Amino acid sequence: MSHQLGFVRGERLLRDAIGVPEDWMVAGHIMVGWPKGRHGPVRRRPLAEFVNLDRWGASAGDLVAAAT
Repeated sequence: MSHQLGFVRGERLLRDAIGVPEDWMVAGHIMVGWPKGRHGPVRRRPLAEFVNLDRWGASAGDLVAAAT
């Protein structure tokens, strides 16, 4: 199930507030549950490569490093 009303009304506010470039799509996902079975090692890029702090393009590398 998906609800877009808040997204439609708030997208401009969000883009302006945190500086999301116009050529990027704003989307959000909330995952609920646990994987069934064994899936092996996690194959993800390091968070510091793509997590921003407060504004688009403001690296959260130091914050991510402190949390791990």
